[in-house]
Amino acid sequence: MIKTSLFLFICCLFMYFMPAEAQEKKWESEKEESRARKDAEKIGKKAKGLWKDEQYAEAEKLYYQASQLYPLEYWGLNELAALKMDLGDITGANKVWDDRIRSLSAKLKSYLLFQHDIDAFVWQTYYNKIKANLEKGSAEIAVKTTVEVLRNPPSKVLFGTETKLFSSTPSSMAGLSSLFMDLSEAAFQLEDKESLQYFYQLIPTFDANNMFHGDKAALYFVDVFLKCLNGKFDDAITILSEAADKGAGFYVQIAGKYVFTRSL
Repeated sequence: MIKTSLFLFICCLFMYFMPAEAQEKKWESEKEESRARKDAEKIGKKAKGLWKDEQYAEAEKLYYQASQLYPLEYWGLNELAALKMDLGDITGANKVWDDRIRSLSAKLKSYLLFQHDIDAFVWQTYYNKIKANLEKGSAEIAVKTTVEVLRNPPSKVLFGTETKLFSSTPSSMAGLSSLFMDLSEAAFQLEDKESLQYFYQLIPTFDANNMFHGDKAALYFVDVFLKCLNGKFDDAITILSEAADKGAGFYVQIAGKYVFTRSL
C-alpha cells in the first residue's frame, strides 16, 4: 500500500513539473529567437548601407550572415536577391532566392513562434522570385519555377495540394493568381507548349476562393494560346468569339492580339 501511494505521488510530481519544464524551454527558445532577430536586423541594416556605397561583395557577406542568424525577415537574402535583380544580375539574384528557399526549408522547424507561418515564408520567396523574373528578369525562369513548385511543393504537409498555392487565402500569399495570366502569356511567347498545357489542365482544379474558380475565362485565355502555337488559328478565333459572347471581353482583347499577329 505504501509503495503504491509512493508511486502515485511520484507520478503526480512528474506530471506537475513536466509542463513547467516544457514552458521554461519554450520561453528560453523564444528569448534566443528574439536575440537572433535583433542581431540579424542590425547586420542587415549594415549590409544595406554597404550596398548603397557600392561595396557589393562585403554587403553580400553580411546579408548571408543576417539570413543565417534569422531567415524569417525580408532583410537578408530576399532583399539581396531584389537588389541584384535591380543591377541586372539575373543569375545572381535567382541563386540567392534558391539559397533562401533551401535555408528556410532546413531551419524553419526550429522557430517555435512562427511554425504556423512556415508556408507563408517559403511561398513568399517563390512568389518574389517568379514576379521579379516576370517583370525584369527571365520569363523562362519564372514559368519554369512556377511549374516546378506546383508539381513538387516543398512540403505537401505545409502546402496542401497544388491548388492551395493558387487560392486567394492569406496562407498561400494569394500571389500566383494575380500572376497567372502573365505567366500564361510568358509561356506563350516562349512557345512553351508543355507549360501551357499544364496550366490548362490545372485551372479546373483551382479551389473555390480562387479568382478563376467557376469561370471559363482563364481556360479560354490559355486554350487560345495553345491553338495559336499549334497553328489552329480558325479554332482560336472560334474560342475568342465564344468567350466574348460569355462576357470574357478582357481576356479576348489580350489573347486576340496574338491571334491576329500570328495568323498574318
